[in-house]
Amino acid sequence: MPEFLLGIFGHEFKAGAICLSILAVSNMLSAICGSVGILLQMTGYQNIYNKIIMAAAGLSIVLNLLLIPVWGITGAAIASSAAKIFQNLGASFVVYKKLGIFSVYIPWLTNKILQRKNQQA
Repeated sequence: MPEFLLGIFGHEFKAGAICLSILAVSNMLSAICGSVGILLQMTGYQNIYNKIIMAAAGLSIVLNLLLIPVWGITGAAIASSAAKIFQNLGASFVVYKKLGIFSVYIPWLTNKILQRKNQQA
């Protein structure tokens, strides 16, 4: 449906359908991870979160430099999405390790992790 949505703004925007799909996937994963950045900042782990953000920014710069010359705007979408996914999964990992909160909501995976955690307790 991305072509239809972009077509509302004009025929030439339909060319960005692949980019919209790539960016939508990274935003969906960001939503699944939850507000891990805010959680880390409020619980005293802002320095760790700052390092994650800086690493994600570095990853974004490197991937943009590598992918844009090859794939153009699609490469930019891939680079931005990869950096966003890295940032959210990295922060989710830190939240789990430091606070013991599994913030990623995938029902079948979350239930298995909670069951294993209850068996260990």
